[in-house]
Amino acid sequence: MQLDKIQLDFSIASYALDAKIALKLKPTPPTNSFRISTLVFVRDEKGRLLLLKRTNPPNSGKWSPIGGKLDFDSGESPYECAMRETLEEINLEADESDFRLFGYVSEKSYDNTGHWLMFLFDCTRPMSSLPPNGPEGSFGFFYREEIEHLEIPGTDHQLIWPLYDKRSEGFTAIRADCSELGQPTICTEGGAGRKIRPRE
Repeated sequence: MQLDKIQLDFSIASYALDAKIALKLKPTPPTNSFRISTLVFVRDEKGRLLLLKRTNPPNSGKWSPIGGKLDFDSGESPYECAMRETLEEINLEADESDFRLFGYVSEKSYDNTGHWLMFLFDCTRPMSSLPPNGPEGSFGFFYREEIEHLEIPGTDHQLIWPLYDKRSEGFTAIRADCSELGQPTICTEGGAGRKIRPRE
């Protein structure tokens, strides 16, 4: 009888451990349904790109272009958001004509933070100096080849920077399903839906 009880307790403990491991391996459902944002690529007079080392999640401690979420309450458009974020974050006054929308990226289940739609803007008005650091993080200027060696969000290597590199070719739309950890499924939109192999 005592042996049967020990075996039962062991079976329950093993089941609980397996369930705990399974929960850790299973991606957490997104906490928010959908977010719309902009990323703005700003350069200095030498052609170096301005990046922000963010202090806030979801990309805290990593370098990325400036930008932020659209203000839904005011009915803000992506262009209006790009202009506002550029003024707020780096105090650069730029007109709508200084921004060129060259693509968007739609990410499903990004880093378990929800779904994101990001509009990508090239800002043609250069910065003359590095802006002061603020609550959003610290700034730095980098040549394009240097960015490959920085700590940046993983999917930026696969999604954001390839679109920036081909911005002169016209508008590009990308969607990515990030629900499988480490293996996003990436496709172009508006054409043949060509799949892009994830970067190793």
